[in-house]
Amino acid sequence: MVVGFLASLIALERYFGGGSWVAALSSLCFSLGGVALLFSGMVVNKVLWAAGSVSFLSWAFLNQYRFRTHFSTIFFTASAAFIGVGIYFYIQNSPTTFYSYAYTAFLTTFIAGERMDMLKISNAPRTAYLLAGASIPLAAVAILTAEKLLMATAFTIVLLTAARRDVAIRFVRKKGFSRYLGLGLATAYSWLGLAAVLWLYTNSFDTLIHVIFLGFAATMIFTHAPIILPAILRIPHFYSPHLYIPFTMLQTSTVLRLSAGTAYNLALWSLSGWMTVISVLTFAVVALTNVLSSKRLI
Repeated sequence: MVVGFLASLIALERYFGGGSWVAALSSLCFSLGGVALLFSGMVVNKVLWAAGSVSFLSWAFLNQYRFRTHFSTIFFTASAAFIGVGIYFYIQNSPTTFYSYAYTAFLTTFIAGERMDMLKISNAPRTAYLLAGASIPLAAVAILTAEKLLMATAFTIVLLTAARRDVAIRFVRKKGFSRYLGLGLATAYSWLGLAAVLWLYTNSFDTLIHVIFLGFAATMIFTHAPIILPAILRIPHFYSPHLYIPFTMLQTSTVLRLSAGTAYNLALWSLSGWMTVISVLTFAVVALTNVLSSKRLI
């Protein structure tokens, strides 16, 4: 899910956002590698994911050079390195813990990079930039040592910098899409805060990774999709209040998944999985319906 779908989606968004064919290549390799994995093509899967990680890191370095004055590029480059390390651990058949930590750092670091512009908008002091940057080496050491405390500290730093100064959270007081965006960001950051606590006190591995993969990352994707997908597909915006339906379903499925991981309840685990799938499908249906309706009005 993380590499074959989320990383592929992120790389595709970077391609449409900046027009880099290297990002498009990495997206293609990640997605085709995921398909190969589904059909037990392990060798092809590893080759494609390795190629995708190299391509994505190449995009990050090119992006770093082109926009070297942008603080966010540091996070994008670090996230590309993290997913590369995770795929290396995966190819080497290392314990699941190591590449799961790397994938966790990839998602949190990339998303944090997306929100780092908020530091500039809010006129944050230099110390805020230094503190935010400290999350990167902490996450790197956490990956190499599989140390939960360091990863939890990195999550906390992101909250103290990106979340604290993210002015878009205040949009929850407004109406329409602005309220949806503000609520989504507030919910995602809440999951990240919970992740910091759980990574300190919980040993359930399933709970640790899914509070990030589902709670934080998936919520951020649902929140930003009405902005990103129209830009990618060159279509009208597709926001409507109906988006709260799949959004709520995703939050419910995440709560069920964390409960299942803590209690080792297979019934809840299965229910959560189905609800997550249904929430994604519902989101797609709502988006498509809204796009078609808006086109009829043009």
